[in-house]
Amino acid sequence: MPKLKYIKSFVHNLADSYMSTLGWVEGDYKSTWVYRSALESGVNEIYFDIRNYEISPSTLIHRTVLQKSLEGLNEHFDKMLKTQNIEPSFVPSITFKFEIPKLSESMLHIVCIATAVDTTGKEHIAAPIKNHYEYEVLPHNKTIKAEKTSWLRQIARFFRLS
Repeated sequence: MPKLKYIKSFVHNLADSYMSTLGWVEGDYKSTWVYRSALESGVNEIYFDIRNYEISPSTLIHRTVLQKSLEGLNEHFDKMLKTQNIEPSFVPSITFKFEIPKLSESMLHIVCIATAVDTTGKEHIAAPIKNHYEYEVLPHNKTIKAEKTSWLRQIARFFRLS
């Protein structure tokens, strides 16, 4: 009997990998592309249907880059499932919901809620993954450049501002 308790961990690991500094596409972090798309499209929520390679809302700016960022996610998740003898077809739905609490041109703040649904209808909802870091909007073409700030630099900056 496969251990279904791992599905929640696997979907969390998939989203965490996507949101990390290892998630890189078209010259920037994947999470920065999601945020950039939200900011330039004026939306506070973005949805990814990983299994079907669908992104919504359909009017998002940078949609092509976001589509490209989905490459390999299904395969990676399926490999994790197979380590526990779970057939990939047992999990027909994987979604990422990105919530952007406040659109800002100086601080990226994004929360990813990853969910996998198995064939019994059970939802495996991972703990939210949060990214919060500074970036700058470059004036010549309004492109956002990510700058992950170390926790030590953030503390130093906090005490300088206090």
